[in-house]
Amino acid sequence: MDGLLHSQATEKRKWFPIVAAICLLAAALAAILVFPGDKAKPPSAPPAYAANVKLTNVHMMTAENFIGSSITYIEGTVANAGDKSLTGATVELTFKNSLNQIVQTEDAPVRVLRSSEPYRDFANLLDLPLAAGQSREFRLSLEHISADWNHQYPDIRVIDVSTK
Repeated sequence: MDGLLHSQATEKRKWFPIVAAICLLAAALAAILVFPGDKAKPPSAPPAYAANVKLTNVHMMTAENFIGSSITYIEGTVANAGDKSLTGATVELTFKNSLNQIVQTEDAPVRVLRSSEPYRDFANLLDLPLAAGQSREFRLSLEHISADWNHQYPDIRVIDVSTK
């Protein structure tokens, strides 16, 4: 009887490593499928009309909002050097650290100055299109920038435009 119990226990011990290995492989496969990681997307070519969207006089400032959080504004002048009305533009902002490594990338819609009285109000280009040859003040708003940022101006690239 004791020999029978001993052989059953030995048999169970032979299968345990195999079952444990299968469970670990299944868990690893599930983790890879659920959390595939950040795949760096190659930068796509900007639309052809993006070359006609000129951002100049760019400057940055930080302000506190009503709940005490910091908001970073990037402002300047946007000009439409093309022959169509600009009804939308999105830029990609690339922030780097002191080693010139990318620490944050943000896409932001370009908003243009609607009025400056009694306070500066910015609107989407769809609401306030920029005609061919026209320029206007713009603002980009960012709620968070990485703490590792080197506090230099980010690289700004027009990645999307819409026209009519």
